[in-house]
Amino acid sequence: MCWRGRGEMMISWHDGEPLATMITFYDGPRCFAFLGASTGSKRNLRPNDALFWEAMKRAMARGCQDFDFMISSRDDGALIAFKGKWGATRHPFLFFERDLAWLRCRVWNLAFRVARTSVGGAVLRWLRRRKE
Repeated sequence: MCWRGRGEMMISWHDGEPLATMITFYDGPRCFAFLGASTGSKRNLRPNDALFWEAMKRAMARGCQDFDFMISSRDDGALIAFKGKWGATRHPFLFFERDLAWLRCRVWNLAFRVARTSVGGAVLRWLRRRKE
């Protein structure tokens, strides 16, 4: 939830199929690309590129001076490369967090790491096909 006019959700569609989505927030002269996600379907159409380009045009039209691509995991080379191709500048920083439910967080982090492996990805695709 955000205040009216301070954020947008955009969806990239092709032939009635949603391919990617993006959420942006505005704060003064800065636009934050808060969240982006896409399917593997029709990746050759580059729906993420279309959304980011549209988001940057909208930010410029609002008078924004900065477009913040937000953080990336150090080991997510594909996402870092995607952000870099837009001319984004890399800024090293520290962040501090506290796991409030340490066991749940450990299980989630382990599941996330496994899902990002080639075997985990294959299992997730198999589960999706079974569900359909």
